[in-house]
Amino acid sequence: MAEHELTGRYVYCVIDIGEVIHLGKIGIDGNEVYTVPHLDISAVVHNCPPKAYGSKDENTVINYVQKYNGVIDFVFNKFNIAVPLRFNTIIKEKDGESNDAVQKWLGEQYPNLKRKLKELSGKQEYSVQAFIDREKLLQDVINKSQRIIDLKKKMETTQSPGHTYMYKQTFESEAKKELEERTSELAKEVQSLIKNYCSDMHTEKTKKTGEQTMLLNVSCLVQKENVRQFKEELGKLEGSSNLSIRVTGPWAPYSFI
Repeated sequence: MAEHELTGRYVYCVIDIGEVIHLGKIGIDGNEVYTVPHLDISAVVHNCPPKAYGSKDENTVINYVQKYNGVIDFVFNKFNIAVPLRFNTIIKEKDGESNDAVQKWLGEQYPNLKRKLKELSGKQEYSVQAFIDREKLLQDVINKSQRIIDLKKKMETTQSPGHTYMYKQTFESEAKKELEERTSELAKEVQSLIKNYCSDMHTEKTKKTGEQTMLLNVSCLVQKENVRQFKEELGKLEGSSNLSIRVTGPWAPYSFI
């Protein structure tokens, strides 16, 4: 592609280093990725046509997004900081060689970018998902709740069909009620623990997952030195309850920009 056609700058993220660094051909479509500095910060970019990346082919779009994420993760791991920008953030330049528009944008956004870099410094994003097996938890409730045990005993020993039906209805209603209460308690327990170690937390939508029920789905920002204890405490909670907890990361802080 002719140099004069590459008048766009695809901006992946911003870092707190104010120098030109060439990161290699790691960008979308194998483009060379480099930094454009302004004072003590830089935008991580590649040269491109001044139009959004898109395609009617779903796999092509998925590949674009994966490459975008890959560059940001690479930068985050290399420099321990990255403020991600949205996919397809493109700044138009006057020609294929100048980065004046990017530097102007960095200057205009400098106070906000510096504030965000300071907020995210030394922190990592983790995803925490908590699951329960509702059937196992229900059995646990039935076996441990004295009220449920008493209702079950009455239901099984009464000689009256009418009373059997009544006790059965009450038994099922109370078991369901206590199951929901226990489920809510477990969710609050996980949230409380997470809050002890996170500087920020976003609650995401829960997803359907086979036999287990997703109880909680959160993105959290954890100070790097707290990560080990954070994971250990979640592991202890998982071992002492009917929970299954999945922790993934670290990620660049996509959820906190």
